[in-house]
Amino acid sequence: YLTLASKSLNVTPVTFGISALRNSISNKDAEGVVNNLHVVSSNLQIHKVVLKEQGLTEEIIDGLKATAESIEADKQEQYRITINRKNIVQTNGAVLNDLYDQISEIMSIGKILYKGIDPVKLSEYTFTDLLKKVRQVAKNNGSIPAQAPAKNN
Repeated sequence: YLTLASKSLNVTPVTFGISALRNSISNKDAEGVVNNLHVVSSNLQIHKVVLKEQGLTEEIIDGLKATAESIEADKQEQYRITINRKNIVQTNGAVLNDLYDQISEIMSIGKILYKGIDPVKLSEYTFTDLLKKVRQVAKNNGSIPAQAPAKNN
């Protein structure tokens, strides 16, 4: 429609915002797409009369506005999901750190109790031995946990 109305408008696709919109779409930049859709929509409102003479319909203008709103809503939902995942990871990290502290304390006490008394029992109070037991139980249950680096304490 810009090309058809170029004689009466003297507006290029660059100044109208279409080139920037295309670049944002190509770069998959959602924020840029939304911003440039708003620029194009405002330019459509400014030059609405001339562009309608060339065949631009109200449905196209409304479609561009609806697209911008949809992308904004999707971007907000993506942000909400990302924040939720980060919160879950942070919570799980805190729980796992507490578990690690408890296991470390138990192993430390076990090493103190069995040092010089029972070397077999002493070896059971290491992370290496604990990981072997966990993996053995997991294999028997049919699920294999992710491999974690073994720490020998």
